Amino acid sequence: MDNYNKGQDQTVWTNKWGQLTSESEIQMWDYFGLRPWILKFTPRHGKVIEAGCGLGRFVFYLGKLGIEIEGLDFSDDLISYLKNWQKKYNYNYRFVCGNVKELPYDNSTISGYLSFGVLEHFEEGPLKPLMEAARVLR
Repeated sequence: MDNYNKGQDQTVWTNKWGQLTSESEIQMWDYFGLRPWILKFTPRHGKVIEAGCGLGRFVFYLGKLGIEIEGLDFSDDLISYLKNWQKKYNYNYRFVCGNVKELPYDNSTISGYLSFGVLEHFEEGPLKPLMEAARVLR
């Protein structure tokens, strides 16, 4: 498998996320000073999704601020990990297994769409996931 296609391989991502924690991911974004930018552009009303949520850094951070948010990722193992990890901190956020090219949401039902480090992994280009984002956004 070439390096480019590894971005769509669940095993590759399960191994990568297994080397990190949700805490380390939140700290990394703090180190680079990205929280203010995320806060500036995240809607405060309606559902927000973090598509390709990985370790759910923005689900945990924004959810704690009272923003209605849920995480979506294509790895069942990762979703299970996140559901168990959040119990440690008494969080109760929704994580769903799904594909950014076929989002499990109705048309025009999502107020905000966060997705970082996802689109560049599609060999065929980003059109299909971008069209899905447009379909579900209000």
